[in-house]
Amino acid sequence: MDPEITPPTVPTRAISARAARIWRALGTASVAIGLFNAVVPLLPTTIFLIIGVWAYGKGSPELRAKLLAHPTFGPALTNWVEQRAMTRLAKWQCIGTIVTGYVITLGFVGFTTMSVLVGVGLGGLCLFLSLRPEPSRCPISRSAASPPR
Repeated sequence: MDPEITPPTVPTRAISARAARIWRALGTASVAIGLFNAVVPLLPTTIFLIIGVWAYGKGSPELRAKLLAHPTFGPALTNWVEQRAMTRLAKWQCIGTIVTGYVITLGFVGFTTMSVLVGVGLGGLCLFLSLRPEPSRCPISRSAASPPR
C-alpha cells in the first residue's frame, strides 16, 4: 500500500465480547461471499466487501485495516469509506453490468409489471451511482512513478 495512503481509523467504543464476535462473523461472511463472487460472478463483489469493512469496523478494527490495505480491493474500498466516491471506470462498469443484466432479464421474462418496476429501481440505482463523486485522491489510478495530485 502507498505510504501516503493510510486506512481511515474508526472511533472505537467498548462493545461486549459477544457483540464483537457477531460483528466479526458478519464481516467474515460478507468478505467470504465477496471473494467467492470475485471468482464466480453470481452476486456483486463490492457491496459485500463494503459490508465487511463496516462490520469489521465495529467488531475488529485490525481486520478492517487489513481489508482496506488489500492490494486489489483496498483502494476502491478506501475511496468509498473516506469519500463515498467511485472512479469513473468503476461507475461505467457497474452501470454497464446492471444494464446488461436487465436486458438479459427482459429477454427471458419480457415486459411485465414486475420487470418494469425492477427497471425503475435499477434506473434509480444507476442514477445514484452516476452521481457519486470521483475520488479527490485516487489510489487506484495513481502509479508509483507519478507525482501526487
